[in-house]
Amino acid sequence: MFPLVWVVVSCEDEINQKFFIHHLKTLLQNTERGDNWCIIGDRHKGVEKACTDLWPTVGSRFYCNHLNVNFKNVFPRPKIWQLFWLAASATSPFTFGKAMKQIQKNKDATRIWLANLGDQRRWSKHKFDTTLKCVVNNTNLVESYSLTLGLIDLDQY
Repeated sequence: MFPLVWVVVSCEDEINQKFFIHHLKTLLQNTERGDNWCIIGDRHKGVEKACTDLWPTVGSRFYCNHLNVNFKNVFPRPKIWQLFWLAASATSPFTFGKAMKQIQKNKDATRIWLANLGDQRRWSKHKFDTTLKCVVNNTNLVESYSLTLGLIDLDQY
């Protein structure tokens, strides 16, 4: 996995996100892979809307390190964090189910939070679309670029 493009905009609004996705789609669809790409994002509403409106057939995933930061803010217990990673990195329905059963024992709100993430194909490996040839849902590459540009506060990690 490697980044293909990077954009610097005045703000992360819907107009700028649509501008970015439009040009990314135009660039990538002319390759032999067509729509067989995977966009890994942080659940930013503008990116979600831009992809839905302009490129609904592209694969997309959530960046689980970002999800984990949000998860830790709501559920400040290390055992729950371990179970989150077990569910996110599960490569079989059995392992995923086992993690989810443990999560349900700990707190109902945790299960609801995870259910609100939507489609498991976007955050748990056991449901990933194998045609995308990408099994990544957590990478430090994103942080490296963001840290270089000063876009991430190290205290959140």
